[in-house]
Amino acid sequence: MDDDAVKIARQMYRNDMGLISPKDLKKYRSKVGISQRDLAEITGLSPNAIALYEAGEFPTMLIIGC
Repeated sequence: MDDDAVKIARQMYRNDMGLISPKDLKKYRSKVGISQRDLAEITGLSPNAIALYEAGEFPTMLIIGC
């Protein structure tokens, strides 16, 4: 798949699973005034996982909770 097809597939997956979009997550995080590191502590995810998700990627299980 090309990059555009991957982005579309990821967005379809997020929609199907009821997940927040990366753009909305970043907007909400900024609105409430917390950093990626703060959100990572709150959720039990790694800061790297938060950064990857906000960039539109899907973090792997290796970095979740690290």
